[in-house]
Amino acid sequence: LIFVSNSPFWFVDAGMKYVIGDNWKDDWDAIITSAGKPRFYTETNRPFRQVCLKDSERITYDRVTKLEKDKVYTEGCIKELARLMKWNDNNNQTNQDDDTQEQKQGFNNNNFNELFLSGSNVLYVGDSLFADLVDAKREFGWTTAGVTPEVGYEMELQRQSYFVSSQQSITLLLNALRHLQHILGPTYPHSKEDCYVMD
Repeated sequence: LIFVSNSPFWFVDAGMKYVIGDNWKDDWDAIITSAGKPRFYTETNRPFRQVCLKDSERITYDRVTKLEKDKVYTEGCIKELARLMKWNDNNNQTNQDDDTQEQKQGFNNNNFNELFLSGSNVLYVGDSLFADLVDAKREFGWTTAGVTPEVGYEMELQRQSYFVSSQQSITLLLNALRHLQHILGPTYPHSKEDCYVMD
């Protein structure tokens, strides 16, 4: 279970402590903040840096060789994440057919089994269509789920009687206008104002 956020650690920490509790970090295999999505998916050479937990605005520039459960990291990229989490170790037995299949799908197997990151192996949950879901789906074909409470508000609004009534009135007026334009035909002399509302 991986936590990846574009927000800085101090913000993530405050929010997660409020929602889950002080021990929220225990639930994640790796925590990445200030990830810089969507670059997190598309760039291939962004190293991870470790966040100093005592002073959450300071990061160390030591080389990160593995992601540890009790630490917090910043930046990085998906390829580096897979390498440091050793996700490719589960799929090391490759043969000629696998290599051919990877080449057909456009993958480059330079010590990184990108097939592990593709399709049904990953469920990605995000709250931003642009920063989270678009590239995750487009680049890797991941199954994505959006946490978008504003959609619930819009749906509730559209169920209100005044909204439904207004929408029906607008539809009725537009249909009446189109019908009248059809009856009058293309040879009827239209004013300049008529042209603004014609299809």
